[in-house]
Amino acid sequence: MAETVVPIEASNLHALSANFHTSASSQSTENAENVVLDSTGDFACLSEYDLVTNYSQTASYCPGTDIVNDLGTFLTTFGDVETVGAVTQLAVNFEAGIAPTVQIESHQHKVNPHVDGTLNTWDVSGVIPAKTTVGVPALIAVSEVTARTASFVSASVTFTNTHNDKPGATGDHFTGQSITGKCSLSISGVGTISSESSITAGDWVNIKLVKSDSNTDQDTFTITADQYFTKN
Repeated sequence: MAETVVPIEASNLHALSANFHTSASSQSTENAENVVLDSTGDFACLSEYDLVTNYSQTASYCPGTDIVNDLGTFLTTFGDVETVGAVTQLAVNFEAGIAPTVQIESHQHKVNPHVDGTLNTWDVSGVIPAKTTVGVPALIAVSEVTARTASFVSASVTFTNTHNDKPGATGDHFTGQSITGKCSLSISGVGTISSESSITAGDWVNIKLVKSDSNTDQDTFTITADQYFTKN
């Protein structure tokens, strides 16, 4: 008997543009359930309802010249339905000398699915600098980085929204809506940042600076911050 040939291929679930190369994707289904036991505690019956499929996708950006432009509506209407489901999280990760990666999470209901253009969305395209390609962009202004006495070495921006779904009389999905568009920033770097006063806040809030030094390695720092958005 000949072997079975199983393709090795990750699926471009969310239809990212050609400059994105998917390395991993997954989809899983779940549903609410209610188990009824009889008078002795044994199983009597089961009802299952509100079938949901959760999707995730990871892709690298190469050899594009502008990740903001190529992400397109994933940023300008963040939270909308993108091919398979409503996007609730989009993370973009940067590392020195390496192509950026994106991670997308979405979901869709079997009954009364979310419809493109009906959910709240946010324009988050201004967070990542235009023309970003390889390496770590200036996601937040730091005087020592501008002066080249310190440098970013990795960063991530994670866009999220809070999604609320509600069942109808049958228990299946009836309505859903998203609120609170947010971005969480995390940056690691090498060098000494004098204090948080070196950081220009811009639209970022909740800025925190952690500095580390030792007698065995260069000084390092991490910066975290949040940004909130107004609905489109």
